[in-house]
Amino acid sequence: MVIAFMVTAFLLVTNIAFANTISENPNLNVASLDKFLNLEKGVVTTSTAWSPDGSKVVFSWEKPEDCLAEVYLANGNGTNILELRSKAEKPSWNNSEEVFFVLQEGAVVLADYKGNVIRTFQPENEGEECVSFSLSPDKEKIIVTSKVENGYFQTYISDIDGSKLKKYVSYASDTNSEESTVSWQPDGSLVVVNKKGNLYIQEGEEHEERLLYEGNTSNPLWFPDGKKILFVENENQLYSIDMDGTDLSFITNFGLNTSYFWSFFGASQFSISPSGNIIAFTSSLDPANGKILENEPIPSTRQNIAAPLFIINWMVPTLLR
Repeated sequence: MVIAFMVTAFLLVTNIAFANTISENPNLNVASLDKFLNLEKGVVTTSTAWSPDGSKVVFSWEKPEDCLAEVYLANGNGTNILELRSKAEKPSWNNSEEVFFVLQEGAVVLADYKGNVIRTFQPENEGEECVSFSLSPDKEKIIVTSKVENGYFQTYISDIDGSKLKKYVSYASDTNSEESTVSWQPDGSLVVVNKKGNLYIQEGEEHEERLLYEGNTSNPLWFPDGKKILFVENENQLYSIDMDGTDLSFITNFGLNTSYFWSFFGASQFSISPSGNIIAFTSSLDPANGKILENEPIPSTRQNIAAPLFIINWMVPTLLR
């Protein structure tokens, strides 16, 4: 029953995410925004973000009657609420004047704070649509992920102005989330990508490709110091590797990796502490015997799966729960 509880909890969190975020600003007029949003049962408010200068807030709001999201922007005091775009989601600030978001028709758009379109990133192939994007930490580059007709995700990388475009820097099946195929180095200078299970580093002005690791990987993630990369091998084993391809280290086996479940709800299955020494992750256990599940259970028994949280100091081979 734990998994069912986690699903419910996530849906509730998305409903109150906006309220939690705006409470960080003591000058925000919460009442005016709450009246506007009319937060009733079934309404979901997500992707809330403050502008870098703290003067504005952008958010995605899903109407209960049609389940189509819209991107809105408001002043930090709750006034001047503006619909930037209908049928859009996943807003993210480029700077305090410009916002990126994904159109449900399959394009990524950069617009100013008044909703005027500055730039559009759109796949050139028929039947292909953009589903997400990722900005480098220094906001100099963008990765756009698209979904093709056969259910695969592929990514494009370019400078933030659309120049120096490189196609198909990663390619993964729909058993992985579109976000699980790429990860930016903390300073934004490099990106690790997953291409059909192999890890590559994209580097340099022309986004040159270098093979890092060959295997069956998913979910690459940089350590905070930008020197190592954490990744999943064979769907249930955590490894780390140095950015130059050396010092491959097995960390732990965490059993069944139900990545489709976590990605569907926008959740991450594991996380690295700021120090880089501690890794937190969740697994799947049979609550009857406490054993880690190694194989996908049949649908009728999934509601009985437990998903506890583990932490591991990967510098010391001791698992803590």
